[in-house]
Amino acid sequence: MQIAVAAVLQSELSIRESARVNNVNYKTLGRYVKLHQMKGEISHIGYKAVRQVFSNELEGLMVDYIKKAAQIYHGLTPKNIRELAFKMAESNNVKMPQTWVEQHLAGADWFACFMHRHPSLSIREPEPTSLARMTNFNRTNVNLFFDNLAEVLSRGTGYGPQSIYNVDETGIVTVQKPSKIVAEKGVKQVGATVSQERGNLVTLCCGVNAIGNAIPPFSFFHELISNRNDWPQHLQEVQQLVIRRQLGG
Repeated sequence: MQIAVAAVLQSELSIRESARVNNVNYKTLGRYVKLHQMKGEISHIGYKAVRQVFSNELEGLMVDYIKKAAQIYHGLTPKNIRELAFKMAESNNVKMPQTWVEQHLAGADWFACFMHRHPSLSIREPEPTSLARMTNFNRTNVNLFFDNLAEVLSRGTGYGPQSIYNVDETGIVTVQKPSKIVAEKGVKQVGATVSQERGNLVTLCCGVNAIGNAIPPFSFFHELISNRNDWPQHLQEVQQLVIRRQLGG
């Protein structure tokens, strides 16, 4: 539309000819030509959003802030975003509904429309992350890891993808959560038989190398580990097992 208006104002084409070339309606083009001649510029093309509190620029700034907060592990809840919207409208002297002023909070309907207008955002359940992991996972430490990896791989024969293992642990319980069942409607309590009321925590450790070979998983039963003096011997046995599997024994 702006190209068509510029073509008419520069006396290159008539309104009908410019409309035909740029595939726009000639009546709409004529209206925008008159608007440009009166105001000197065209600030907006098309219809404005109905009852939209913030402009697209302000909402874009809010979206960038929400994404940045989530990236640094300080994400905002829906209520925090509604409070942020009220403070942003108040500081920028934006006209807002009276209920925002009374509650010092944006409405739930505004939040629903805001999420609909910005599909790049979604409500997610965050994974609990400790402060130590959050601070240690940075560019410097990651670069140091890859520098050490490159140094090890450059030593020569014997160091390859088969020597790179990814090891992770997880906690499981001996009593699993029962699946949903079909029961009589209106009954307050529905039970399912399990081995015991509360299970024991078992730490499962798994390791896979870069070519897809895996070592047998280790299960640590905490209640069965009674003598800590035996731990060095157990660790030595594990190391010998890993070496034998690498050598194909």
